[in-house]
Amino acid sequence: MSNSLWHWRLFTPKRGENTMENKHVYRLQGLSCANCAAKFEKNVKSIATVKDAEVNFGAAKLTVIGEASIAELEKAGAFDGITVIPETERKEQKAEPFWKKKTNVIVMISALFLLAGYVAAYTIGERHIATILS
Repeated sequence: MSNSLWHWRLFTPKRGENTMENKHVYRLQGLSCANCAAKFEKNVKSIATVKDAEVNFGAAKLTVIGEASIAELEKAGAFDGITVIPETERKEQKAEPFWKKKTNVIVMISALFLLAGYVAAYTIGERHIATILS
C-alpha cells in the first residue's frame, strides 16, 4: 500500500466517527534524529487513550488521534528531551546574544590565543618562549 493511501485511510474518518474532535496537532522541539522520531511515535501509540499517531520529522510535528496530555506526550519523548507544544500556542523563546553562549565564548578565547601566537611569531620570532607558549 502506498504511503499516501495509508495516510488517507489513517486520517479519514469512518462512517459515524468524528475524528476532528479527537485529532490534535503539536509542534515538537528537541527532536534529534529520524530514528528518535520513530521511537517517539511508537511510544505515543502505546499510550492507552491514543488511537493513532504520526510524527512528521521534517516539519517537527506530531498528529495524535485520541486523547493524551502534554505531560504524557513529553514522558513518551523523555529519552530525547522532546518538548511538546500545541500547534496553536506560541512559546516565547528567550533570545540569548551569541557572545554569551558557552560554545561561542570558547571559540572566541581560542581565536584570541591563535591571534596572539601569530603576532608573537612575527614580532619576536618563532623560537622565543612567548611564541611557543601562545
